[in-house]
Amino acid sequence: MAAYNARPIQLERNNKVFADRPLYRVDVTMPSNVDGEIGLGVRTNHVFARPQLNGIHNSSCLLGQIPSVFLDQGYLLVATEACGNSCQSYKTHKHIDMLKEACSTSDRTASLVLAKPFINTLQEAVIQLEEKLKLAANAPDFQGEVAQVFRDFLVFVYTHKDTPACKRFFFDNPEVFPTFEQAKKDAGGGGVYIGIIQLCLFLKFGTSLTNCNNRKEKQDLKKSWMFCTLEEALNIVPSSFIDRLEAIDIPSLRPDSSKAVTKRQYCAILLIEGTLSSTRPTITNNVGDRMLHVPPPSALEITNPHVPQSKTDELSDGGYLKLGDKGHVIGSWSTMPFDMDRLRNGTLNLPELSRFANDALLQHHLPKKSPEDVLKFFLFKQILGEMYTGFTDCVKISPWITRVIKVVEKMIDIMKEGDVLAQYEEDGTVDDETKSKLEECLADMIEFAKENGEYQPASDKEVAAGCVEVLEDLINKLSLDTVIYIETSTYEALKRHKRRFYNKFFKGYKSVVEVLEGNRLKFMKHTSKKRHRFVVLGTPFVAYTIPKAATLEARGTSLQSQNALLKVLVSLGMTDKDEAEKILRRNESFFNFMDWSSEDGDAGEGTVQLALNLHLPPNMCRGYSLPGFKCLQRLLPLPYRTILLFRLMMGPLMLKLLLDARGGKLGPTACLPIEVNGKTCNGVPAIGRFAATPCGCTKGGLELNMFKAQDSTSLLHGYICCKHCLTAMHYRLKTITAEALAYGIDINQIAKLQRRISAVCNSFATDSTLVPNYEVTKHLMQQNGLSVSDDNLVKLLSQWAGQPDRSGPRHVRVILRPYDVLPTAYDTNTTFRGIIESLKPYYYNKSPAYQTAVVDHVLKEWRAKRGRFMTETSPGSWEEMNDNSARERCIQAFNT
Repeated sequence: MAAYNARPIQLERNNKVFADRPLYRVDVTMPSNVDGEIGLGVRTNHVFARPQLNGIHNSSCLLGQIPSVFLDQGYLLVATEACGNSCQSYKTHKHIDMLKEACSTSDRTASLVLAKPFINTLQEAVIQLEEKLKLAANAPDFQGEVAQVFRDFLVFVYTHKDTPACKRFFFDNPEVFPTFEQAKKDAGGGGVYIGIIQLCLFLKFGTSLTNCNNRKEKQDLKKSWMFCTLEEALNIVPSSFIDRLEAIDIPSLRPDSSKAVTKRQYCAILLIEGTLSSTRPTITNNVGDRMLHVPPPSALEITNPHVPQSKTDELSDGGYLKLGDKGHVIGSWSTMPFDMDRLRNGTLNLPELSRFANDALLQHHLPKKSPEDVLKFFLFKQILGEMYTGFTDCVKISPWITRVIKVVEKMIDIMKEGDVLAQYEEDGTVDDETKSKLEECLADMIEFAKENGEYQPASDKEVAAGCVEVLEDLINKLSLDTVIYIETSTYEALKRHKRRFYNKFFKGYKSVVEVLEGNRLKFMKHTSKKRHRFVVLGTPFVAYTIPKAATLEARGTSLQSQNALLKVLVSLGMTDKDEAEKILRRNESFFNFMDWSSEDGDAGEGTVQLALNLHLPPNMCRGYSLPGFKCLQRLLPLPYRTILLFRLMMGPLMLKLLLDARGGKLGPTACLPIEVNGKTCNGVPAIGRFAATPCGCTKGGLELNMFKAQDSTSLLHGYICCKHCLTAMHYRLKTITAEALAYGIDINQIAKLQRRISAVCNSFATDSTLVPNYEVTKHLMQQNGLSVSDDNLVKLLSQWAGQPDRSGPRHVRVILRPYDVLPTAYDTNTTFRGIIESLKPYYYNKSPAYQTAVVDHVLKEWRAKRGRFMTETSPGSWEEMNDNSARERCIQAFNT
């Protein structure tokens, strides 16, 4: 085993990690000709993005030329040299091709350049961690304290690597962890994940507090695994490390006590990510996230506005605010969620939707929370405390719901034209003209929702008109000890668009104290004591609104107004000082969390959402969607409440027509997954010789998915079914595509003729007297309206007529080989037993998803060695087991 120093090699970028590691050269002699495969077992090592040796076949031409230590320990194939060339590709086949090229040379020699997979030493890991923490030379004290906790946890993991919690950091292959598909609900929540962005790159480690699946989609990960969930993270990281982080005054992480668990989870997953990113090569470039973020001085100026004592004295002495005052708020933030809640409760005054009040679909799908718990009420209740008596919205109906109604009514008119609906009900087809008209109706709405969701503000004119009506009503209802708080945007809309009313209404309000300029905090009182007092206040809702709805500047202005008002109320003794301090610290922490690097003033979508999760109560400003809606959103990319309203107004048939017009394949008789009883799989459609089959899932198709959801060009894209049927569809489509291609027929042609092809196949299936030959098939094709001019199509259908309708591969009799696992293999097959023993720490006391991932990893590992799992059908006769039976064999081995 000679070190590779005879001929230096210029390592390419992805191989630079081996620059200071021992390299080994193995010279091999190739035969003059290779007929078929070389027989060298090679798999992809995802950690290093390199091919890895994984055994050798008994008939390989390289047998005996590669020392067993390289094969048994899975050395990495860094380069292959032959014919004066060097291949350092991550693609296995390119190395194999180079070996085959050596067969044609005079000396037929080639070299394999190998390196041993490695885990960083503790010293190397600490250096790598320092690089990823990116601490400045003049870093503030809190950064140094946070960084030290990260270092100490890294040392802890290395010094306790034999414990179950720490051992998982030193995995050889990420496939020992469950994929997102296997993790299911776990991947739909928060945690630490491992991903591959490109197959030629090292692993990426990442975190999410809410939904790892969303991170996978945004980062376009090719493969992804769940390292741990949020709950598991708290078990992996000793509480002492989290306690130390919580004791540090981190500017961007000061949520109130209601977010204590979330903050601890956030600390835990960041510590785990930092350690994972230090143990091996990775493309993860930064660790510590916003915990190490240093806000600019301007952030403190914004969130800590100066309120002169002279101003508060003037407010107190002038009677602008008094102890015992109440507070009523006028705003203009009627939203779709609020209106849908009112529709569910029967309190929405909208004739077009009155018939849907208390509908079962609304009761079934909408979150079970009170409309009074929404963000705009929550913020004012916190600021005003016991003074708060209510909120009146100048906009009675959200503009988005008005827009939805108009669009739906227009689409219903289109569907009722001619025989559009009747045609769809008969054969499930939608003509191109109707598709074009429906798309034209939806285009603007979909484009708007892409950026803003369902948050569409009312126009200033609408706000002003509504404000006139509200003011005239409130001054007659509210007592004079109630101060009216009016949002800046509403006040300015009234002043600009209802000038005559404004001048008349506020004519006597000559006493004004302006704490912040630009009507962001202004106190007004009338010369007469028989008129209400007013406070003009920047909208608190803007600061904490959804990511894309406000710029960094707008959020800062909103927070500045809130904080200035809180300081005034504390100074006047009108609110609890400790409670006000909590709100001030939360506002400051939230704003410090923002991304200040954007040149266009964008606060950063991901950063804002994370800040909301850390600083607001649970279930506030969260996306809420059910799997049934997620399936439909692939075809109709709109918020789930909008789709729900579509279904109410259009009915199930028209909604299915709309979905199919946009690429779906539901059909008029399908059950929509959003119906009250809609978690029902519609089974597998007819594909070639395979007849349509109902769902055979014993769980009733509870987990619904769309076939090829990410690939709109796929033939069966748009079908929605359970995972069981999804697997069957994949197999059938692959089988029929190959069988049709053998006759030179495109699968799309089969799809166009499917109904007639099914009729021909059904004739043979139901009439045993029919002989499946060329002439009979030709006759039946003519009877069912199929052209017989294409001789290949006739031959294909003749083949299908005589072929059984199988839904899976057949077992074949085989001759036993050394890498075959027999029923007693756990006692006799030492190689298989070694794999099982090495993975037991990843299997025992783990969740079912983790255990499934480990078993699948064993199967993949064994298949890569050309190994099989065998069953004895009769004495001396063996057949290969399918994957499900092989999994059971592995589970038995783990439990033995």
